[in-house]
Amino acid sequence: MSDEAVEVTVAKAVVSELAAASLSQKIAPVRSWADWVQPLETDDACKENMLYVDVVPVATAQEIEASSRSTIAYTCPIDVAVRKKFGADRQDQDTGRIAIEDVDTLMLLVQEIHELFTLARMQDFDVAAWQGTKRLVAPHKPHLRDMRQFTGIVRVSFRVDRKVV
Repeated sequence: MSDEAVEVTVAKAVVSELAAASLSQKIAPVRSWADWVQPLETDDACKENMLYVDVVPVATAQEIEASSRSTIAYTCPIDVAVRKKFGADRQDQDTGRIAIEDVDTLMLLVQEIHELFTLARMQDFDVAAWQGTKRLVAPHKPHLRDMRQFTGIVRVSFRVDRKVV
């Protein structure tokens, strides 16, 4: 048996897959436990106009069932959050809107992440079988409007069969 939780192993593989992917923007994905829920402007370490991509296991939505007499099937949802806090220079002073081109490029990145995992096996953990992908939000309009922050979240689910007996 492995020395780490199934969802941790899957999340690490998702980070590796994202880091190796050829996407429209250069990203540096990191694994976390949902500390990205906080708005970027409340975190002193976050910088304006910097792209953040977090990979978060969603253990509370994990499903576990028997797949044989000695095997358990785990369905592990993983959230990939794309966030960017725009500086005041990217906001139209009259309308308060963020430059539409900036949002468009981030929407493309969210789409690419969505497509990256669809119908695919991961290189670093190919026993994890893709089960489904959905966009939870892109863009999150209150963040965009009220905080000058783009937030897009893609949830990818993988099935992992694990021998327990």
